[in-house]
Amino acid sequence: MTRWERFRRLGKMERYAFIRAVAALPMVSLALRIFGFRRTQQILTWFSPNGPTSRDAISEAGLERARVIARMVEAAGREVWVHARCLERSLTAWALMRRQHISARLRIGVRGQGTELRAHAWVEVSGVVLNDSEEIFRGYKAFARAIESTGRQPS
Repeated sequence: MTRWERFRRLGKMERYAFIRAVAALPMVSLALRIFGFRRTQQILTWFSPNGPTSRDAISEAGLERARVIARMVEAAGREVWVHARCLERSLTAWALMRRQHISARLRIGVRGQGTELRAHAWVEVSGVVLNDSEEIFRGYKAFARAIESTGRQPS
């Protein structure tokens, strides 16, 4: 099956999310390289003023929208922007969820691997890891503070 055929089989919500991910992923990647993480996160917050206003529990429909966004960002990273790293993909998914008023958390964790320290990023909504496996908790120790969709650090 060709890429075009796979795209045509997507539902309307999935196509919309995929197109947005294809557009956003290279911009987030470039912004990270130019401005660094903190400034990129601030820019994304500024460009998504419609973010959630609280960390309240999310509806099942909202969780499904978040899952679609996470899947489509991963697909865009696999099919179009193949060099996207976990931070680029996760930050893109976080920003797109924010625009959909979904209260998401960008998590960053570390682990030791021999003499190296490795970092990894993923997105959670209501405690559910969306763009990675739940196994991520076994390998990486997440920082205590997550980046909230509200753009604020939790206290």
